Amino acid sequence: MSTSQLFQLRQLEAQLAFLDTQVQFLQLDHGHLTQQYAQLQTQYESLHQTPLLIGQVVELVDPLHCVVQPSSLQNNVLVRVSGHVNPATLKPMTTVALNRLSYAVHKVLPTQNEQNQNMVNVEARPQVTYADIGGYDSAKQDLIEAVELPIKQPQVFKQLNIQPPNACILFGPPGTGKSLLCKAVANACDCTFINISSSQCVQKYLGEGARMIRDIFKLARDQAPSIVFFDEVDAIATKRYDTATDGDREVQRILLELLTQLDGFNNVENYDQDKIYDYDDQETIRKKLNRGVVKVIFATNKPETLDPALLRTGRCDRKVFVDLPTKREKRLIFQVCTRKMNLLKDVDFEVFVSKNAKISGADIDQVCREAGMQAVRENRFVVGQSDFEKSWEITVGKRKNQDD
Repeated sequence: MSTSQLFQLRQLEAQLAFLDTQVQFLQLDHGHLTQQYAQLQTQYESLHQTPLLIGQVVELVDPLHCVVQPSSLQNNVLVRVSGHVNPATLKPMTTVALNRLSYAVHKVLPTQNEQNQNMVNVEARPQVTYADIGGYDSAKQDLIEAVELPIKQPQVFKQLNIQPPNACILFGPPGTGKSLLCKAVANACDCTFINISSSQCVQKYLGEGARMIRDIFKLARDQAPSIVFFDEVDAIATKRYDTATDGDREVQRILLELLTQLDGFNNVENYDQDKIYDYDDQETIRKKLNRGVVKVIFATNKPETLDPALLRTGRCDRKVFVDLPTKREKRLIFQVCTRKMNLLKDVDFEVFVSKNAKISGADIDQVCREAGMQAVRENRFVVGQSDFEKSWEITVGKRKNQDD
């Protein structure tokens, strides 16, 4: 084979390889276009479907039929249940999506309560206990009397014929452990703990915040006994004034709904729902008396900005002041924060306690954590006195210099 023929053969092989690459590319492009066509076809078919209506289930006749009340009609209609809908989820007052023509049930819609559950933190039982909080014996005792005793020993209030405290409010400087105290009470009561950030209750649309408050309390009643904790309640419970903007009026509506829900809670009205017999044991009596019991706890750093209607007796029966820790409480907080740390024998917390610095429990926790970071930076597995001294200068000393 001559040189020209060999050169021509190589050119043809290169062209063939190039064409093979183009074929592979076109095949991949064809698969992508086919996939995109299927998606567009699905969207096209969904857009040409008949729009759905919203209705409520009145009664389930059998797994294939139920009675519903469409939103466009005032009468009840016997309709068919689609095969992909689970009949066990069709209960009275369940919101469903109906076909506009045949009124057949196509989908079960979530309730407003279920939609708002992602906006609140619901814990079956928090892991924080009283042992995790150093000091604050007076605040613990107030919460035990106002929240724990009515849930764990409701028969005591029944025998005395008195109504237990309805709600309580914790106020004090930031970082003093108000949220931890509430979680410890919920852990001791072994009940549902619902933690709400009050700022989330302020919604964009008119009336949404008040509806959220209603749904939160309904959720609390469904999972009773429960504790509802409103953190930073001053976001929705500020003082009301005559001159207010539209946003202030919406916050006032939320406050009015909150006050209405608090007035509606009467923890002794459920005592007579189930009769208590002489042969009932203590656990049975407690379950009967705890039906529907809900306790509300508020927390704020600025109690002077709250509306007096919220703080009056009958709504917030207990007002617990959580102040900065004393020397004894500082010592206990240091022990709690370092009980799982590897410490040298030369560590003496009295050096820091005797400085009389105005620090909170969160500041002490930060000092202990920063001391551990000092040991990590030097590749050590134990924490010494020098680490705590450096940490104290970084966290407390620097802040004091800035204040000066």
